[in-house]
Amino acid sequence: MKATELRIGNFMGTHNKGEEDKVLIINAQNILTEAKSNKQGYSRYRPIPLTEEWFEKFDFDKTIVEEYPIFQKDFLTIEYYSDKSIVYFGGIDVARTTIQYVHQLQNLFYSIANEELTLTK
Repeated sequence: MKATELRIGNFMGTHNKGEEDKVLIINAQNILTEAKSNKQGYSRYRPIPLTEEWFEKFDFDKTIVEEYPIFQKDFLTIEYYSDKSIVYFGGIDVARTTIQYVHQLQNLFYSIANEELTLTK
């Protein structure tokens, strides 16, 4: 994971498998996270793989079309395939990209909606 991909508020995994943390502060060498409340070098964290569970945690609605899940929240629709995703904004196809990690979904949503995805579950 590149440090330039991170934003304050992104969720990241720790080296302890199954643990997640939220970024509070980012500087040149370290990040300060919510749960740990201490500085850790970038190498101490890993991206969290995006799963259907994460879409649910962010309160996306799910439908299945031709065996593939489609997730929708407000004006944003994501056709989620194993090798790529198709992103629609207000019904218009705006991107064909690979969304593999939770922080990528968070950043995409913020760039389109100008608001943070929040956990609801």
